[in-house]
Amino acid sequence: DGVIADVWDCIAAMDMDLSGYKICHFSGSLSSNVFSGIERTKACGCSIHPMYAFSDKFTSYKQLNTARLTIEGSTEAVKVIKELFGAELKHQIFELKASDKVKYHAAAAFASNYIVGIFDVALELLKNCGFTDKDAVSLLEPLTTGNVKSVLQNGTKDALTGPVIRNDIGTIKKHIEALEDKDMIDIYKSVGKRLVDISKQKYSDRDYSELEDIFSKRK
Repeated sequence: DGVIADVWDCIAAMDMDLSGYKICHFSGSLSSNVFSGIERTKACGCSIHPMYAFSDKFTSYKQLNTARLTIEGSTEAVKVIKELFGAELKHQIFELKASDKVKYHAAAAFASNYIVGIFDVALELLKNCGFTDKDAVSLLEPLTTGNVKSVLQNGTKDALTGPVIRNDIGTIKKHIEALEDKDMIDIYKSVGKRLVDISKQKYSDRDYSELEDIFSKRK
């Protein structure tokens, strides 16, 4: 992403007539605004981004056809790129505002990279209990895949289970006491606060104030 602006500056500095050209980049966090002064070249620009995890550069492309795409930019450029990826390549495409691009990319990070981080915490805790890497993954696989499937089908409010939504204060306290690593405790409490918010949406008559206090305290 860091070189997109530099490449564009080199193109723009050539002082060429780019009438009819559509300039596009695939960064998730940068908008089409990176094409500074594009109107002087008579070209038009846009950005398009696949909501997809490229975890392996040799095989990830095989499932790229399943990716949903987001696009923003000039009306003319967006029209052409939508025809290419939508009408011809059959991708589902969503438009967004350039000003929302970074927030959009942060959402993708939460749903992808940060889940990997939380899963890694779960693996470490299980390995601390004596499980091998293989057995830890085997234990977590049905729980993780089932939960993701439930979230996608039912939404976060109806998919949520566990001690937070049950307002099981005793279990929450035991979890925190068992976590000896400060970073793990911080993650547990930070995510827990969000889970309380979801729980209150479903059970507005329950008093979650004690849990809120527990998750707000920094050990």
